[in-house]
Amino acid sequence: MREILFLFLLISGLTVSSQDDIHNIDRRCQKCMSLDSNYTVSAMIRCVNKAQEEWDLKIKKFYKTLKDTLSHESAELLITSQHSWLNFMDKQSAFFSSYFHNDMKGGYHLERNEQLMILSRERALALKRLYSDFIEQ
Repeated sequence: MREILFLFLLISGLTVSSQDDIHNIDRRCQKCMSLDSNYTVSAMIRCVNKAQEEWDLKIKKFYKTLKDTLSHESAELLITSQHSWLNFMDKQSAFFSSYFHNDMKGGYHLERNEQLMILSRERALALKRLYSDFIEQ
């Protein structure tokens, strides 16, 4: 399991923005999961949850930065978009819980949390790209 997550984080780290603080989220998660003391699933989940929290902070940062830069009309649409995205995350969380627990017939809690972290990373990076594109125009 650790090897798969490490490879995923390594590959995704290559495609993620070059900004060090963003790379560091994935690096810290990988490092946390590779510690001998974090060999249990619950310990690995804590590592992933910490990374999820960091990505959520990036979402808030990039969302606010972008919103404060846009015209009133675009900012209002971004607010609506963000509300929709948060609703989507709630629905995805419920789906992943059902899928990994019921359909996969087990407690795949780590996989569920990894999927949520990936979605948060994607949203944070999408907001960052939108902001970067806007200021570079």
